[in-house]
Amino acid sequence: MKKLTTKKPAKVTAVAEVIKPTTKKPKVDQSEKNLIAAFKKMKPMPVIEFEYRVYYDSTTRECTIKTIDKPKGQFVVVTRKQYEEIEFCPHYFVTSHGEIEKKPLDFTPKKQLKLNEAGKYKTLKDDNIFRVDDACLQDTDCWSIRTFDDD
Repeated sequence: MKKLTTKKPAKVTAVAEVIKPTTKKPKVDQSEKNLIAAFKKMKPMPVIEFEYRVYYDSTTRECTIKTIDKPKGQFVVVTRKQYEEIEFCPHYFVTSHGEIEKKPLDFTPKKQLKLNEAGKYKTLKDDNIFRVDDACLQDTDCWSIRTFDDD
């Protein structure tokens, strides 16, 4: 009888390539050297604080524009918060103390057309959209302007 011999399996070893850190500096070409030198010479730019201005009409004191630019005219310097709160300049005015205030908005009509026999504005009869002149041969309605102070 023959003796059976078993072979031991061969050891498989993985070969890992070890990357050793190098102390050599990578080669830098001349353009990169110039760029690095330029970065070293750079200084941080100072933070520019804007001057927030609201320009206004000197006679009516109504705001005309808000800007950080510097056009000619009467203006008031405001804080950034005040500047951002002004959504539409003509809705604000400048007080005599230099403060910005919102105008009270009045939506009540001041004038209205009123049907009147002696009115000078003429429209086609029963169709008050189309205004006509005296040469019109069709039936017309006459209108006058009514102000609400006339009541």
